[in-house]
Amino acid sequence: MVAALYSVSAVRIENGERANLLRFHSTTDLAEVPGLLAAYAADFADQADVLVDMASTPTA
Repeated sequence: MVAALYSVSAVRIENGERANLLRFHSTTDLAEVPGLLAAYAADFADQADVLVDMASTPTA
């Protein structure tokens, strides 16, 4: 398995662009990512202008 840094973020969208970072968490443990995504989705479910996003970057 390739080591990676996983990032989950919640960003407010204004006029089709990312405007404000509301929350951010990074981890090297892939097993944490589903729980983070679920928690972010639940926390921001009532805000239609918030994007919950995930990214990964390989690490050496």
